Amino acid sequence: GDAINTVTSKLYNEDNELVVLPVSYKRLFLEWQPRESGGGLVAQHEDQAILSKTTKNQIGQDMLENGNYIQTSANHFVLVLNSDGSYDQAMIPMAGTQLKRSRTWNSMMASAKMNVDGKVFTPPSFSHKYTLRTVQESNDRGAWFGWGITSGGALSKDEMVYYEAAKNFAASVGSMSFGGTTSDDSGTEAPF
Repeated sequence: GDAINTVTSKLYNEDNELVVLPVSYKRLFLEWQPRESGGGLVAQHEDQAILSKTTKNQIGQDMLENGNYIQTSANHFVLVLNSDGSYDQAMIPMAGTQLKRSRTWNSMMASAKMNVDGKVFTPPSFSHKYTLRTVQESNDRGAWFGWGITSGGALSKDEMVYYEAAKNFAASVGSMSFGGTTSDDSGTEAPF
């Protein structure tokens, strides 16, 4: 039930909470080749229209005519706020059962309000902190760990350095393109 940053290898658990500033959100439609056919990521689609080319199989996957399947992935780009005052850039992908958690988190961010000089408005998502924990979930097909998300409130004046860093990260994420295939023109796989 612990979470790990696969880039920095930092472990987050009840002794070291995962506190984040949400920076940006991208919904992607990942095209996978089934394991029995060799497996692997084939393409990343940004346009939801790809789902109109699918039919559901017996286990609910969105299958393309070519035998590949599409997995919807909600990707949350965040700044991880470390206990020593530093921060890391990260992406938290949510798919399958965690899509509901992603929608809940997006609703939490959209419902955050601030009042400045009598004017109430919805601030940028990176004006508020959130604590993410792993929580055990289950259904009739088994048990797993998913995300539990709680609001940590607005940034304090002492934490405004994070706000500027998040604003800059949001601008860089906004200019990224996620569509297309995972290989370059030479046919070799792109590293990610």
